[in-house]
Amino acid sequence: MEQKKRLEMEFGSDKGDLIMQYLKTAYQAEENPTDVEVQGVIYKVLRREHVIAFYDADGNTLFDVPKEQMEREYQMVMETPTEEEPTSMIGKTILGIERQAFESAVKNDDVKQRALEKLENGMDKSNPSDMLFLQYLTKRIEESASLADDICQEHKTVKACHQYILRQARMMANGRSGAYYVCDETVVEWAEDYFHKDDKAEEEAKAKEVKEKVKAAKEREKKEKEDQKKRIDRMKKYREAKEENVQEAKKMLKKKARVAESEESVKGKTSKFKPESKPRKNNEDMEGQLDMFAFMWVS
Repeated sequence: MEQKKRLEMEFGSDKGDLIMQYLKTAYQAEENPTDVEVQGVIYKVLRREHVIAFYDADGNTLFDVPKEQMEREYQMVMETPTEEEPTSMIGKTILGIERQAFESAVKNDDVKQRALEKLENGMDKSNPSDMLFLQYLTKRIEESASLADDICQEHKTVKACHQYILRQARMMANGRSGAYYVCDETVVEWAEDYFHKDDKAEEEAKAKEVKEKVKAAKEREKKEKEDQKKRIDRMKKYREAKEENVQEAKKMLKKKARVAESEESVKGKTSKFKPESKPRKNNEDMEGQLDMFAFMWVS
């Protein structure tokens, strides 16, 4: 059991089970490649010159293990005595405690590994201060499983840890600006205080507030876009109406020009046939009036 747990810790749960089954059932087999069955799934194992390669049923490479390491694993598996279940109540109790302690140790190691990965992913690897900070925290994680467990909380982040440390430094400086020296141990203690701090409800409230602000901002942006579209549509309709009026006015002007041209043409034709007008007589000479000398000729 301990050997299986050790393989699972080193290679992972699925790989550990496959390696353990291979060592127990097929390591000394003459066939090459050979088949290994784990929980109803068939895998293929091929012994090469320097490594032992593991494949799935379709021939896709899964992983490989150096031959020397596999030989050591085989010797350890073969040398591990078969565990017999105790029959007495005391023996069963002791075995239960041992198993619980072992499983707890495995769990703690897993939590510590996840905590370290979370810190490494959140640190700036090009920043020497971050790397030094990571070294201090790595040492503290190895010493404290509770710190590792608190670091793994979903709402805890490296960025928020940095912000917490800056706030503590400002408080130490009493709000004064400028550079102040803070020893490394104090910074690490502040980091531990942040990760141990029970602020889940507070962070959830902040996250909710941020979410609501983002939602409100998106709604404002949506409304602004709709209003802008309405303004653009109104301007488009205004321009179209204006253009329509301009075209209509042009048509009217052309029509008036054609009418005026037609009238001028008719006027020109009628003027050719108009008789010449006689010169008007003096106003004193009335048409049909005879002067006194005309009567003299009559007598």
